[in-house]
Amino acid sequence: MKKLLAIITGVLFTTTIPYALESDGAFSINKGNVKIEKIEKGDAGPLSVPLKLNYQGYLTDNSGNAINDTLTMVFRIFDAQAGGNQLWTSGNQQIIVSSGVFHYILSNVPLSIFLPGEPRYLELTVEGQILTPRTEVTSAPWSYTATFSDTAGGTARIGGRPVSNAAPAVNQVLKWDGTQWKPANDTSVADNDWIISGNNMYSGVTGNVGIGTMNPRTKFEVRDGNITMSGSPAASDTVYSGISQEVNNRLVNFGVNSGREGPFNPNYLGYWFRCDTRSGSQGFHFFRRDAGNPVGTELVTISDSGNVGIGTSTPQSKLHVVGDLKVEGKINGTKVYKGALSSGATLEFTVPNGATIEIILTDANDNYAGTWSGHYYNQYFCGTYIDNNGTSGKSQAYGFNSQIFLDVGNRGVAETFGQVGKFRLRCINSWLEYTVRITE
Repeated sequence: MKKLLAIITGVLFTTTIPYALESDGAFSINKGNVKIEKIEKGDAGPLSVPLKLNYQGYLTDNSGNAINDTLTMVFRIFDAQAGGNQLWTSGNQQIIVSSGVFHYILSNVPLSIFLPGEPRYLELTVEGQILTPRTEVTSAPWSYTATFSDTAGGTARIGGRPVSNAAPAVNQVLKWDGTQWKPANDTSVADNDWIISGNNMYSGVTGNVGIGTMNPRTKFEVRDGNITMSGSPAASDTVYSGISQEVNNRLVNFGVNSGREGPFNPNYLGYWFRCDTRSGSQGFHFFRRDAGNPVGTELVTISDSGNVGIGTSTPQSKLHVVGDLKVEGKINGTKVYKGALSSGATLEFTVPNGATIEIILTDANDNYAGTWSGHYYNQYFCGTYIDNNGTSGKSQAYGFNSQIFLDVGNRGVAETFGQVGKFRLRCINSWLEYTVRITE
């Protein structure tokens, strides 16, 4: 966004006379820089040619630097030099400014807005900034050339700089060559690389588009830079997403964060997914970063061998978890229950017919109390046990209210309690920790 654009010179001339002149006799009027004398009645006649105004200007920024850009401009005609009524507008126009110079033809201006003896003024708005003062619409197509006529002597100047006498060709515009203003090709008309259609812009060529490279290898290539995408309008809570490349393009990040400066700004909460091809880091990585933490925390890793790591970036098995794991439901057809019971508490388990069962009991200090392994079939619990003294044996329970397994320390018991297909753990005293696996 260019701020405080300064228009150094603006030249406005018409291709048709906007005021129809009539008089009962000879008269003399002055309009701008042109003096018209001895106009007889009927010489001018009513005008039927649509009015066109050709406006050329020179734009600089606050530092006096000529602007090179495509800017949104609006041309308006008023009935007063300040304030007044708007009589016509061009609407938003995308105007190419090259070395500060631009031009625009105002077409389809209705002749009805021009009345004899009533001046009209052109106002120019650039990127939302109204340039002042307004320019008066002169009354004849030769008003500009009359200012610098061949007989007037001297050299024509724009902004104090000399203008070449060379005749321009079709579609040429005035450009500053470092010494003088002279006719040159208008590249904005000649190449059509980018085409503006309303609020849209698209490539007018069939090849590839490159940003940061002169040799794009695909339809769109950004080299040595990031791509940021955001919602509209850009409010303070807008979530930004984007793509970045790092370390000689050997890894790519796809990220989102709540900061308005882009998806990888460390000052904001963010999440990103990384594809990494570096040696020792190959695979997919998921990160979370708190505001103010430039590094972030790796949450999940999928190595190039297919191992999944949670809490570790170097998983050593198909699933490698560093930290606590809670599982509810089946793991490969096995339900795993882990927990603890206080004195007198019970916990019930439902067992499908034909299932295998493993019960591991420990005390509050993780001292081994015993293990029972077996299966359930048609109301029978049959299996073997090993207690904390290393004694092993067989145990069997059938029907209701039968003991399946009792640890030697008399802390806990596994037993049936009157319901088919169920057993329970009961803590006899102190504290009992358990792990139960039921596999269908």
